[in-house]
Amino acid sequence: MTSVEEISLDSNQLTGILPGDLFFGLTNLRSMSLSGNRLVGSLPVEIERAVRLDSLQLGNNDLEGSIIPQVGALTKLRQLDLASNRFENQLPPELFDMTSLQFLSIGGNNDIAGLIPTELSRLTALAYLSLSNTKLRSPIPAEYSFLTNLEELLIANTLVGGAIPEQLSALTKLTHLNLDGSQFRKSIPTFLGTLTQLSKYSGSKALLLSLMNDVIEILSIGPTTTFFF
Repeated sequence: MTSVEEISLDSNQLTGILPGDLFFGLTNLRSMSLSGNRLVGSLPVEIERAVRLDSLQLGNNDLEGSIIPQVGALTKLRQLDLASNRFENQLPPELFDMTSLQFLSIGGNNDIAGLIPTELSRLTALAYLSLSNTKLRSPIPAEYSFLTNLEELLIANTLVGGAIPEQLSALTKLTHLNLDGSQFRKSIPTFLGTLTQLSKYSGSKALLLSLMNDVIEILSIGPTTTFFF
């Protein structure tokens, strides 16, 4: 089976664990998509052997435990989807060295906790980042302004709060910003007026209180922007 390059078995009602032995024979595997099944247990440490993986999609399963540091060995990975599982604890530091990542979703893992990692700012190739529906906390690091390729930034329903840093005005490719249900201060960031590609902004209902005061700023974004409160 060494010639297998792609496994795509989404939504096939697969059950059981993700077997570590799977990664011993598939040395040429470049894409694995097992989303929308009923896989359980933790990620196998043998996953580090899949060094040619470009895409790993395991969202919408029942995988649990910590996101293991061995994931960081997949240095060629461009897409990592671990959303809507039962992962917990803090993100492993090894994740922040995966500089080829363009898509990273850990949203929907309600027990992922700790400070929102400043080190994510090292993943400068990211176009999509979802941290929604976790227990991550503290303000958005100003260093996220280094993620200048971001098109979608989703930090909804978390414990992240405080002021939204003005440095995010550097994210000029941003089309979707979702901060709904988090703990941000009750003001609409004035830098939104500089994000000309932004087409969808979702904020908490509390932000509606300041909308009338900031309406001139908001209108400067353009008629195609949609606001959700």
